Parts: sequence; C-alpha cells; structure tokens
Amino acid sequence: APLSRKTMPKCSGCKKVLEDGDHDQFHSVYKCRREHVFLCCQADCQRTFEKRCEKTYDLCHKTTQKLNNDGHTSALRRLPPGEREKFKQFQEAQANQLNVCPEEVKAADKSVPCCAFVIFRVGGFGAVAAASGEMVAPAAPPPPIGGPPPKSTEVVSDELVSDDMLQVLKRDEDIDEEISSNVPKPKKNSKGKQNKRGQPLLIDYRGPENRNLVTEDDEDLDGATASTATPSSASAWSPNARPLVSSQAPARQRPPDQGPTDKSEKVDMLVSMTCCSALRAEQLLAGSGWDLEKAADAYFRQSNAGPGVAAATGWGARSGQQPQAVQTPYEATSESEAAEGPASLRVLQNQESSAPPAKPSQPPPPRMPPDWNAIWAEDHQAYYYWHVPTNRTQWDLPDNVPAESSPADAQESAETAKREQMIQQASDITGIEPGAAGSLLEEHSWNLERALRTHSLRADARKAEEAAKKKAEQAARAAEEEARKKREAQERVEAERRAAAAAAAAAAAAAAAAAKVSLAPGRFVCKRSWQPKAGIQNSIKMLQGEVVDVTWFEDAEHGWAFCRYLDDPSKEGYIPEDILQAVKRPGRQWPADIKCRVL
Repeated sequence: APLSRKTMPKCSGCKKVLEDGDHDQFHSVYKCRREHVFLCCQADCQRTFEKRCEKTYDLCHKTTQKLNNDGHTSALRRLPPGEREKFKQFQEAQANQLNVCPEEVKAADKSVPCCAFVIFRVGGFGAVAAASGEMVAPAAPPPPIGGPPPKSTEVVSDELVSDDMLQVLKRDEDIDEEISSNVPKPKKNSKGKQNKRGQPLLIDYRGPENRNLVTEDDEDLDGATASTATPSSASAWSPNARPLVSSQAPARQRPPDQGPTDKSEKVDMLVSMTCCSALRAEQLLAGSGWDLEKAADAYFRQSNAGPGVAAATGWGARSGQQPQAVQTPYEATSESEAAEGPASLRVLQNQESSAPPAKPSQPPPPRMPPDWNAIWAEDHQAYYYWHVPTNRTQWDLPDNVPAESSPADAQESAETAKREQMIQQASDITGIEPGAAGSLLEEHSWNLERALRTHSLRADARKAEEAAKKKAEQAARAAEEEARKKREAQERVEAERRAAAAAAAAAAAAAAAAAKVSLAPGRFVCKRSWQPKAGIQNSIKMLQGEVVDVTWFEDAEHGWAFCRYLDDPSKEGYIPEDILQAVKRPGRQWPADIKCRVL
C-alpha cells in the first residue's frame, strides 16, 4: 500500500524527503508491530538504520541485565504493564535473531526509551533476508525499453593470415640459460612420507586362495620360525614366509566397520602401502571409487613389470622368485615411478584427447564499477547494466569503469602499501604522528632501522636539552624567588616606617586637634612676635609676651583668631592662632619703678 507523509516522509538514513509510492520503489521498507514504518533510499541508509536497531537491541539487553540483578523478584513484575511488552518483544527478537524498532517513545523509569517491538522488512528492491538468515540477492530488473545500441559496422575480412606475415622473434641464448639456471627445480612431493622413521611398518599381503593356514602354522612350528631367520637367509624372504611384526610395536588393527573416511587420509595410506606418488595414488583411488583395497589391487596389477616393488611392499601374488635384498623406500619409489610411467602417460594422453566442454553462449561480462551488475539479455543477445542502489537499468556501459592495472601500477601499489605499513609500524613504536613518521622514513630512504635509531638519538638529545632547560628555569625561578623575598622584606620595612610616620603624624594631628579644641575664647599670651604683611586687612602687630583677650577662633586648622589688647581695648584685629598660648597663671600688674629680673 502507498505510504502517507504522516507515517514516514523522510529516509531513515540520509533524512531525504521521499516521494509517496509503493514499497518496491524504495531500497528497503521496515515496519514494526506498532505500525512504525521506516524507509531507506539506498544501501548506505539501510546500513545506518540497521546500526540504530543494533544500538536499541544492546540497550534492551543491558536494561534486562540491570533489572535481573536489581532485586529478588522477576524483572517484568517490577515494570508497569505498558513496559512489559517491550521486553517480551525483545525476548522474541533474541530467540529468533530479529531486530527491534528504534523509534523513540516515552517510557517509564528503568526502562527503554524506544519502541523495542519486533521489526520486519516488508518491501524494497534491495537484498532481502532469507529464512536461513543469509542475504539473498534480489532478482534482476527487466532490460531497458528498446534494444541495445547498434554495434559498429566495421568490415572484418575473412581472409586468413598468411604464414609469410609471421616474424621470428630471436632470443639471446645467454638470457635463456640465465633464466633456466635461476628457475628453482620443483621439489619432489614428500606427502605421506613424513614421520616414517622410527615407526613400525605393518606389512600385509594377499596369498593364494587355496592356502592352508593350519599346515603353514605346523611347518613354522617344526622348522625355523620367522623371528629367528636372518635377512640374508632364503627362508626369511621366501614368498611363503609370514610377515614379521616387531614385538615392541604390536599391530593395532582398525575395526572392520571403521576405515579411512577422508580422501587425503586414503591417499596417504595408499602412498605408504605402495610407495607411489601422491598424484598416482589419487588417480587410482578416483578410478576405483575411492576404495582403498581396489586401488591397491589395481596398482599392483599395473606394476607387474616391476617385481622389486611387489617384493619390497609384500603385495601381489607369490611366485617362486629368488630372494632379493630389501630396497629402501626411496629406491622403491623411484622404481615404482619408472614402472608406472606408461600407465600415467596413457592417462594424460586420454585427458588431452578428451574434447573440452562447450563454451558459454554469452561473452564474458565487462569490468563494472561498484554497485553495478552486468545482466545478460537473451532476447537481445547483449548485456544491460543494473545500478543496484537505485534499481536503474541502461544499455550503455557505465562510467568510472576500473581500468586494468598494469604491472607497474601493481608494483607501485605494493610499494605504497609497504610504505604505509612501515609508517604505521614506526608510528606505533615511536609514538609520533604518521606524518612525522613518514618524513623520518623518507629522510632515511625508507630504512626502518636507521630511522628508529636516528629518532632514538634525537629523542635522547631532546630529553637532555629539555632537562638542561628545565634546570636553568628552576635556577632562574629560585633566583627570582629570592629577589622577591628580599623585595618583600624591603617593602615590609618601608611599610612599617611609613606606618610609624603616619602614626606619628596622626598623633601630632590628634594632639593639634585636641589643642585646637581646647582653645576657647579667653586670655592668651603671644609665643612670638608677628608682623602682618602688606595687603592683609584687619590684622594687627603682635609682640612676644603680649597678653591679649581672644574673642573668636576660626574652625580651620592654622586659622585666624580675633583679639584685642588688654592695655588698649580699642586696638583689635586678626592674628594667627598658632602664635597664641594659653596663660598658665594670671598675670599681675607691677607698680612703676620696680626692678625685675628674668630667671
């Protein structure tokens, strides 16, 4: 059904406004059980939305663990009824490996602030998750309307190229010899021959059908046993002798219902029994339906021309042959390979003579840029190109097709990757930025060891310089601290002196103020003589020792005082109050013609 703009008008990843339409017009459409719909316009938006779902899933998981560890009752019983359904939905998503809705909703305390209901994918042309959990590629869209562009009408000549037009490319013989000498020789396949030294070799063989085991046992008991026979005696290596097994390594037979099930194990066992090559053993097993016994029989039937192999391995029909010395596994291997040469050659000839299968009916698809696929159209017998994120198809080859990388480009890319790896390694070892590490390596011709050594020396020099600088700074700081202390001491002494002077001045001012306040209109005596300057009006001359009667004092400090003479009250005026002094004792009048002296 078409989506309304009220449901989800924007893309969940890039927030782009989308047009209304059917679900299949978008890359993917998700819908939860609460009818929350989410649209994704391309694959990147879908990945962003899936990350949001994963964060909501982790939040639900952590909240569930916290609720289970908080208290003794069930976690769901401690939640409101409206929040229990979220965790039930989360349990269902956890059991069925589904996503949960990341839509933000109001929630109760100690709950998940999201919808958290199971969300399903309901549409879209992108990759849809199958029932098995794997991502299934969507069906390719139909080809574009119209046919493919017309091909070029170049006339191709059907004339065969003559041999006269061929040119012989001569090579330098020295170069060929040098190349052939530098090519390492392929090592011989040693599969199945590892860890064989020091291990007991269990030998088995197949005898005639009419063999009487009871008679042979009696003969062995009457005559010399195989355990006392020496390798040089004929009885020890006769075809009728039974196999020897060392008493120190008893044979451990596999139960009949258990056998080698792995193909590589069967190949190894056949190689160990027949001493043939691994390729030959694999061919024999493939021809016998991977039956180990049939493959061994086929090998010995084909290698009748080499009796040494059968004698060394103990397989094949017994005959009255002369006793031969036991060959080493390496000698037996070389002889077996020489014996099986014609058979393997026939197999290779059969493989070469078989015709290859029919080639595909369509040409190989061209190289495509990311997010583009080439789809073959049977009706038009041509490729059309599908852009997966937008579901758009076209006949023309898309732009930005990756070009074929040349060997030089590949070498340059490898060199760049190697240098980036060296830069990262140097950055991890030294702890510097990648840019500085690259400059250091480039300075030393991309020699990591030299660069690290130089960095270590520079780091030591820098540390020594920093230590000296730090020591000098500490000395300067100590000298500055000492100078500051001296300066503070001087400032403290100066402050104390100024405080004492200020205190003295304040005391003097207080005394003067007290003295001034004590002055009141009355009788005073002049402490010194005073002569008024010209221009000062209403002032009078005063002599030392003159007694005056003061009637007024000015409020200001060092102000004026208005007084009159006691002898002549008509003489009055202003004089400075600083020349006045209070009379300690009243004076008295002396009669005339009395002589006095000054003490």
